[in-house]
Amino acid sequence: MIDTAIMPPPDVKPLLNPPTKLAREMAAFRRLLPQLIERYRNKYVAVHGEQVVGSGDDLVKVAMAVYEQFGYQAIYVDLVTDEPVRPVRVPHFDVIY
Repeated sequence: MIDTAIMPPPDVKPLLNPPTKLAREMAAFRRLLPQLIERYRNKYVAVHGEQVVGSGDDLVKVAMAVYEQFGYQAIYVDLVTDEPVRPVRVPHFDVIY
């Protein structure tokens, strides 16, 4: 029979770099997405303080309205949809020697 040793639990320390406000707003958007699809499908929503604070059909207008209301700070604005994000192709050139 194998003799197993029980090791002490690891010493877990808090994160040195806690998530930024923008990272928290992005996470809140993803967490709220199932409910947002029911109400805001194909609209842009602005997330501030981990809740929806604005919505509309134009990303820039939504962002500007939220900045006007809350001041210039980190907010997250994205399109509410259940479709996958289409890949973006960035044209570039190759240098041939």
